[in-house]
Amino acid sequence: MRFGVFEVDLRSGELRKAGMRIRLQEQPFKVLCMLLERGGEVVTREELKGRIWPEESFGDFDHAVNVAVAKLRNALGDSASVPRFVETLPRRGYRFLAPIVPPISLSAKELHPRTSSARGPAVLILGLVMVIVVFFAGFALRGSRFHPKGPDVQKMVITRLTHGGPFGPSAAISPDGHFVAYARYDSQSETTTVCILQTATHTELEIPETKGPLILGLTFSPDSNYLYVIRNKHADDPFTHELFRVSTLGGHAEHLLTGVDTPVTFSPDGHEIAYTRDIPKHDAVELRRVSADGTNDRLIATIGELSEFYASGGPAWSPDGNTICLPVEHADRQKRWAIEVVSVADGRFHELFSSHSLIGRPMWQPDGKSLIVGLADGPAGRSQLWTVSFPEGTLRRLTNDLTDYGYRPDISRDGRTIATVMMSYDSSLWSVPRSHLLPASQVNSNHDLYELTSSPDGRIFAIDYDGAPWVMNADGSHSALFTNVRAARAIRVCGGFPVFLSFDEGNVRLLRVNPDGSNPTELVTGALGSLDCSSRGEFVYYLDARAPAKISRVSVKGGTPVTVEKALGESSDFIRVSPDGNFLAYSYQETGRQPRLQLAVIPTTGGPPVKIFGDPLSGLVRWSPDSKDLDYVDRQNGVYNIWEQPLAGGTPKQLTRFTTAEEIGDFAWSTDGSALLLIRHRANNDVVFISNLQ
Repeated sequence: MRFGVFEVDLRSGELRKAGMRIRLQEQPFKVLCMLLERGGEVVTREELKGRIWPEESFGDFDHAVNVAVAKLRNALGDSASVPRFVETLPRRGYRFLAPIVPPISLSAKELHPRTSSARGPAVLILGLVMVIVVFFAGFALRGSRFHPKGPDVQKMVITRLTHGGPFGPSAAISPDGHFVAYARYDSQSETTTVCILQTATHTELEIPETKGPLILGLTFSPDSNYLYVIRNKHADDPFTHELFRVSTLGGHAEHLLTGVDTPVTFSPDGHEIAYTRDIPKHDAVELRRVSADGTNDRLIATIGELSEFYASGGPAWSPDGNTICLPVEHADRQKRWAIEVVSVADGRFHELFSSHSLIGRPMWQPDGKSLIVGLADGPAGRSQLWTVSFPEGTLRRLTNDLTDYGYRPDISRDGRTIATVMMSYDSSLWSVPRSHLLPASQVNSNHDLYELTSSPDGRIFAIDYDGAPWVMNADGSHSALFTNVRAARAIRVCGGFPVFLSFDEGNVRLLRVNPDGSNPTELVTGALGSLDCSSRGEFVYYLDARAPAKISRVSVKGGTPVTVEKALGESSDFIRVSPDGNFLAYSYQETGRQPRLQLAVIPTTGGPPVKIFGDPLSGLVRWSPDSKDLDYVDRQNGVYNIWEQPLAGGTPKQLTRFTTAEEIGDFAWSTDGSALLLIRHRANNDVVFISNLQ
């Protein structure tokens, strides 16, 4: 049986995607078979129990079916919140959504009739042909009714142009599709250089004149003769960006403008470019237009009530030249992303659509009737591609897999090919004894883990990049999904209960589950950030990101939340309670033209900060087991290690002695303080072409 790019062999029990076998355990496969047999119909949980788990008690079955469906969705790259294949009907069961092509089976008698005349087989064959034609015509009609014409993921081809490496967030494709530009990062010198690849010969040209600080945006001119480059002005100034123009054959990098904060977009005639400039002081962004040589700079529109600090994908000028689409992050009523449609003639703007997920750089289709955009999908923020009708603003999912398609892609003039930086990570779990003189050892783990925590019984609770919660022994063995809740982040164990945040279409819930993963219970819901446990595990402290941002706490048993303290500036990233229960550390962002990330240490009862630290303690930070130090991640000479800063002040000391360039994604002390657990990952970014879109 076939659906989408998947094939199911009912006899061998195999699931394949585009010919490649997908590992799927027996019970999830049986669930899939039942759903396929009843495609489009509701399969109740009682029916699943009667056929697959007849001997299980109700509680055991309830947990088993939740885990089986979760594993099935993982194998299919499906989402519970936006399902393409398996839909959950609360308190009823499940339904398979996608069109199914069943196997065609003819008996030997039908293939070799003994008593029929010559006309008999002919009529039989004609009848079968008619049945098949009507069958597939029905699916074609159904597809045309629900899926308007546009890019087809079934025909989409992904071609890798590079083979692993530290590349910047932007890629650009020349309008004719013959060249692709990208930024190669050198972790040792911490510099970036633009490279241009000729797609026909795979010949790479490095442009030394562009070597310098981080490169944030790349755009080819319409005639492909020039490349427009956005980069930081200085390595130590991440908020001031400059626009340069350089020949695609190399040569002098000509400075055009300062204060260009996103990749530029060209007018259809190629005479002008549009760009955005952040105005943090007024929580606004300016959309501006300028001649292609950097002269005659003027304002088109100012969009206000935005998040104070955000990284937009950049504007896109429509093929007819009348409008410019721009992704922005609003913070008026609640934080949300939106595509604003701006009139070039008079600067008026309106919202095309909004999303709780980050919206990447929009790309116009040649007919001007739709755009392709990337939307962050799931808690890991993997960007998936969607089409948006114009001017209706109707969204249609284009991709639904485990790939991260990046948030600053570019598209060829004919709309057939996208160039982007596709991001992936190889993760590993490590254990470091308390004495930093002893070597670290790698722990076995079969999952790409995103974050972790230690429980009092010595087990490790972790979340992978897809938001799935796992539990495993201290050595990484016997790992298993422990709850059916997905899109999880910020896991902790409070008073023996795992607690974490669950993200669902912008609604963030603070959940508590039993130690075996059962009985998910909502403690708080809203615009929640990070969380941590009190020293004795009776409270959960969390960040409420709604303006004005504040730190609150709620009993792990439930009840009314209590505000602890208003946060300084905009809260960001994390909150951590000291093991002795006396202090609480949280990160925040200063306001001003060049906002900085800071770390504040306050009493757990609230009050003004007793200490404030800047870089590098504004990043990933944990308390030491004795509550006397703050442990943090710092990169020196291109290598990431854990350092320890005494709370009382003084010189920090190095705890780990790694010598290779893997990043440290998360770390936590074991409950007894004897070992430091770390997730290390290496980015394997590749520049790719996504072609055959039309």
